[in-house]
Amino acid sequence: MPVDLSGTWKLDSSENFEEFMKKLEVNMALRKMGALAKPTTEITQTGNHFVVKTSTTFKNTVVEFDIDQEFDEKTADDKEVKSVATWDGDKLVVTQKRGPPIGDVLYIRELQGDDALLLTCTAGDVVCKRHYKKSK
Repeated sequence: MPVDLSGTWKLDSSENFEEFMKKLEVNMALRKMGALAKPTTEITQTGNHFVVKTSTTFKNTVVEFDIDQEFDEKTADDKEVKSVATWDGDKLVVTQKRGPPIGDVLYIRELQGDDALLLTCTAGDVVCKRHYKKSK
């Protein structure tokens, strides 16, 4: 296990999130709500097992997975996808297999110091960066 991502993380800032949602074909109403949301993400990591709970005023999601094991995931915009999580050095990479026309979507989480987490979301040529601060 390269790093421990456990903790409660609050969104601090976001870059290009609306364009990312548009690339994922999220409808305009959900994009507007998503752009306003300031999610809190609670990550519980036990060895290679993860539980990721994301909460906003609009919607809550929970995803549970093990490293290198394909899992079923229901996205925040209610799409059913197959995903797999892997380590790339100290980065946790979750690949969602969305199929045509979107293709694979990457979510890469990496620690930045002791109290910051960067989530980089990539769909095709669109890259979004979401900066989280650890709750005390």
